[in-house]
Amino acid sequence: SVYSYKFDSHTSFDSQFTNQLSSFIEQITANADLRRKRVVLLDDGGSLLRTAKDYSFENVCGVEQTSSGYSRVKNDVSFPIVNVARSKTKLTVETPFIVECFLENLENYLTDNRLSPKRGLILGGGPIGKEVQKQADFETYIFDTDQEKNTLYNTELHKALIDFDIIIGASGNTSLPEKDHKYLRKGTVLTSISSSDREFDAVHLRRKSAKTSN
Repeated sequence: SVYSYKFDSHTSFDSQFTNQLSSFIEQITANADLRRKRVVLLDDGGSLLRTAKDYSFENVCGVEQTSSGYSRVKNDVSFPIVNVARSKTKLTVETPFIVECFLENLENYLTDNRLSPKRGLILGGGPIGKEVQKQADFETYIFDTDQEKNTLYNTELHKALIDFDIIIGASGNTSLPEKDHKYLRKGTVLTSISSSDREFDAVHLRRKSAKTSN
């Protein structure tokens, strides 16, 4: 069966998703026979695994597909989790493919809106962020809380933001919270390659427009 719900653009995706996951799992666990069977929870971001820990599956294993998701749950659940995100195949084959698709879609968006950014800032210096820098056809710099990953040395993020006309969120977390939006240059393009809308606290931006379910 397929579980679905109506999205509210004026509420954060993460909070809605987490609430709906509880309903989703309650629907599954209503079947007592299923609870006694071997269950594999395939997750993309860690939310399903974190929610499932509060429910009684007798024989369960998790599979997490993202690095940020695995970091959130690795010390928070009692059942085994397979960390697919760090597999060699995912890093060497899937990461370049994801970034290629991302940059192709970004280029189409920029072209359609007659935008031509010259200088980009990548927030997040993990495998995805580094691959974006490798493939991007415009000048890019990486900013990461891990100083060893930085190519923007000795610069505070607030002071750096004004120098870029495109910001790429690749951290898997909230890399630019709403309180920091005031430091952005007017007309800056915000684009995320994360698996959720959390990179830029996007709900605060969506609330400036009419509510939608898209």
